[in-house]
Amino acid sequence: MKPGEKRKLERFKLQLLSHITVRGKGKDIKTIKLLTQDVSSGGAFFKTPDPLSVGTRVDLDLVIKIDRLKNIAGNSALVNLTGTIIRTHEEGMAICFDENFQISPLDNNQNA
Repeated sequence: MKPGEKRKLERFKLQLLSHITVRGKGKDIKTIKLLTQDVSSGGAFFKTPDPLSVGTRVDLDLVIKIDRLKNIAGNSALVNLTGTIIRTHEEGMAICFDENFQISPLDNNQNA
């Protein structure tokens, strides 16, 4: 961590494929695909020219390569979580993850 940074959790430079879903009123649903720029156990930063508004609640699916984990079959895992947009600027947006999440194996034939 750089001197002067307020982050409590270490961030890792990982580019993970992510599906971010915003649920609007009624059946209005918007899903965008982005890559993470960096990730921690508490959140992630996504580079995008069109960030969502601060305070927006989202559902996220992150695809993580798990070829070294023995407990899960396949080459990847899907992490389902929820979070809130906490910061935006011209380069992208930061999402703070909620504490609840689910990890599922992803079939080799499934495209995320």
